[in-house]
Amino acid sequence: MLRPQLGDFNDDLRHLGPAHLAAWLRDQLVPEDARLLLPPG
Repeated sequence: MLRPQLGDFNDDLRHLGPAHLAAWLRDQLVPEDARLLLPPG
């Protein structure tokens, strides 16, 4: 299960920004899924 840092993923996106949200999610995904779903980084 993916976990937001704040209340929900919309809050994460608004308050932390897209790059931070992508990095946070990257740590929660297996590498294959991260490559498919997230921008390179």
